[in-house]
Amino acid sequence: MSRMRVTISFVVAGVVLVIALGTPAISQTPKSGGTLNITQREDLPQGFAIHETQTSSTVWPSMPCFNNLVVYDPAKKVESFDTIVGDLAEKWSWQHNYRNLVFFLRKGVKWHDGQPFTSKDVKFTFDMVREGTDAPAKLRINPRKDWYTNVDSIETPDASTVVFHLKRPQPSILMMLASGYSPVYAAHVPPASYRTSCVGTGPFKLKEWRKGEFVEYVRNPDYFIKGRPYLEGLKYVVIVERGTRTAALQSGAVDVSYPGETSKTQAEQLKKAVP
Repeated sequence: MSRMRVTISFVVAGVVLVIALGTPAISQTPKSGGTLNITQREDLPQGFAIHETQTSSTVWPSMPCFNNLVVYDPAKKVESFDTIVGDLAEKWSWQHNYRNLVFFLRKGVKWHDGQPFTSKDVKFTFDMVREGTDAPAKLRINPRKDWYTNVDSIETPDASTVVFHLKRPQPSILMMLASGYSPVYAAHVPPASYRTSCVGTGPFKLKEWRKGEFVEYVRNPDYFIKGRPYLEGLKYVVIVERGTRTAALQSGAVDVSYPGETSKTQAEQLKKAVP
């Protein structure tokens, strides 16, 4: 494994999210093709059901399948209100003194099964999470219901517009919607199915989840950002023992380590060990 590969391995969140979410913030000219092999420290506890989990062990290998309304720009070093960029929402607008948050959605986006993405999916997702009185579905576990207690209702004036009506002004709700825990689910797919499979709008489509071994994705040819993603696939390899994960990284069996588990000192030691 080259020194360049080891260096790339430790720019974990930035590299994978830029590739997966298609953020046009890489200064070098990207090359298309190839599969990125990524470390996963345990099997997915809740499958791909991000709205039912509190652990990165589910979010980390699931996000390539999904999109948010908005995300934090993964090319920025610090996540803040000012680094939020559109994802499924092309733009947004605050109205009525920060009590109405209006999202204008991308048009022509498709779910992985070919169904069109619309404002109905957004309303379905966040009515379900906030457990609204008219929510059409219910989560088995709902760790983030309290995030949306200030949402009074969600309106869909048309297929490409969504309005979050708030009880009180709350600019910070945009930051919660940018979180990795806030993907949009498909309204036509039972929420329970995300525990074993994934139908998203994301840059990669689920190919196979072999429990205890790996999660494998292939490039979504219908992704809404033209020419993205650059990679042909992603493979999250489950390696439970930390020392084995480090050895796999050093040998080139995997290209990217699990987020936050490699210190700067360990990274320098690994780079020195590479011929």
